[in-house]
Amino acid sequence: MGSRDSARLARTGALLLVSLAALACITTPRPEDLPATREFLSVDTYKEKECDRPLAVIPAGAQLGRPRRELANISVTCYPGALWLCERRLKERACALGADAVLLSDAEPGPNPAGGSRLSQVSRSGLAVRWTD
Repeated sequence: MGSRDSARLARTGALLLVSLAALACITTPRPEDLPATREFLSVDTYKEKECDRPLAVIPAGAQLGRPRRELANISVTCYPGALWLCERRLKERACALGADAVLLSDAEPGPNPAGGSRLSQVSRSGLAVRWTD
């Protein structure tokens, strides 16, 4: 084996190591994103808990003409792409409080949740209310 073959073997080995390192960086999720995988996998098997009464989810800024009593501010955290799951969880919490509706809140500017600029999570919040009419 000559010096030319040794140099070629060394270049091939170096290229292989660089390729493997690049592949490892591409396929390795950030530690803060690992729970997202579990949440997305559970989406297929997620079954919404039944509420014993109709419960409305009302978007932020909607005009309400009904008198209401505020029960509690509620919030949940989920991942982008699963915002519907956030709304289902808000409904479940509101139902447990005996609410008739969830009035969604506008998102706060900046990282959501606060301080979470590196996280791939979003928070949804709302107000659980009971109609008084």
